[in-house]
Amino acid sequence: MRYLYYVIALVVISLMFLGYSLMPKRPEDKDVVARINNRVITKTEFEDSLARAEAMTHVKKDRRSFLQDMISKELLIQEAEKMGLDKDESFRRSIQNYYEQTLLKNLINRKMDMIKVSVTDKEIEDYYNNMDKPRPPFSEVKDKIRAALEEKNKQQALEAWFNNLKEKASIKINEALVR
Repeated sequence: MRYLYYVIALVVISLMFLGYSLMPKRPEDKDVVARINNRVITKTEFEDSLARAEAMTHVKKDRRSFLQDMISKELLIQEAEKMGLDKDESFRRSIQNYYEQTLLKNLINRKMDMIKVSVTDKEIEDYYNNMDKPRPPFSEVKDKIRAALEEKNKQQALEAWFNNLKEKASIKINEALVR
């Protein structure tokens, strides 16, 4: 009987160690830049945010001041969540709109990057010859004309891609509800 108690105790202790080892790891204190209530800002998160901010503004940021801004932002977010503002329908709609707009922007940018167009010297010369007079010397505007024609051709290719997308799609419109 005593042996059974030892086995049970051993199993319980083993399960405790197993459970502890499977628990999600909290960042070590040496990696934590700040704690704001239950929210942790790790060194990696801080460094990444700082680098993004500096890249966007092209200005070196004061690290302590930037951290204070992150803390203030987190406190305000926590307060908004506590007030239930994150559950508000208008907030959810604005998040949905932002998501959709960002998705569309990324799609268009990716498609534009994928589209390869070329413009011949003849097309550039024809464009130049159709410009109103007086016109600047050809050598001064050749690169600008090339860029404008490439952009125009990309826009036309993008439009053709979208028209093809529409043609392949199944679109049904309830005319009675549109009137």
